[in-house]
Amino acid sequence: MTPDRIDYLAELAEESGSTPIEGRLAAAFVRQRGQYYLDLKFQKRVGPGQTLPPGSDPKIARMAYQATRRRVDVVGYTPAGVILIEVKDEITWPALVQLIDYRDLWLIAPGTPPPVGLMVVGRSIDAGITERAAGLGIQVVLLPDLASA
Repeated sequence: MTPDRIDYLAELAEESGSTPIEGRLAAAFVRQRGQYYLDLKFQKRVGPGQTLPPGSDPKIARMAYQATRRRVDVVGYTPAGVILIEVKDEITWPALVQLIDYRDLWLIAPGTPPPVGLMVVGRSIDAGITERAAGLGIQVVLLPDLASA
């Protein structure tokens, strides 16, 4: 990935965060590790969405379906498949569970390319979570120097 593309994606990442700090964390991650990916997507929808009853307006049905799907913070595309990346200010057990859920939902939709890795990015981490993440095959990336304001 070119430096210009990384700068562009870092800008997109900052705007896509659920909170301002998560946006800054995602942007910092892209700047530090963007060169390792073919591409990155933000807020990628996974899994099934709500299906409206037959006869519903097709535009409304499509909106409802998309709006009710779960979203992965960052998806890193590699030659082997995708890495699903969750961004949190503080990495906790629920963040790990969320990633596992996203992997399972990815297998339902979109399904391809296959998920080949899970990663959680944050500024701090609860005690014992690094070991639990490793046991689940989840890579932890800490960016502790990022200011919260």
